[in-house]
Amino acid sequence: MTKEQVKEYYIRKNEIINLGERIEKAKSDATVIHDIVKGSSVEFPYTEHSIHVEGVDLKKTDHIRSMEKRLQKAIGDLLNLQREMECLLVKIPEARTRLIFERIVYDNKPLKEVAQELDCEVSTVRKLYSKVFEMDS
Repeated sequence: MTKEQVKEYYIRKNEIINLGERIEKAKSDATVIHDIVKGSSVEFPYTEHSIHVEGVDLKKTDHIRSMEKRLQKAIGDLLNLQREMECLLVKIPEARTRLIFERIVYDNKPLKEVAQELDCEVSTVRKLYSKVFEMDS
């Protein structure tokens, strides 16, 4: 696992959030189409009846389905990255370094905040975080 893969994790996570919001918006914007058609029955072919018909715009539903497929793929990719990160986390021998990795990657905390939480220097947090990626290579 590399720092670039961790960045990819954040990008995928944001992509999933944005795509989910777009899908919800598209679903709420999907309008029901109404129309009235005229027809007759077999028994009384010359008697005209009006029938109210409702449906949804197929182009919009196809677009929503397409976005939902993209969302499922993005979720799968994110889960794969999470598995890789968990494997990396298990390999870290020192508890403090594991905690630093978790706070930065999973909790998305800045280095300064992690340093304050652990009562150490930002440079120490940066060094230990970088060390994680050196261990994996």
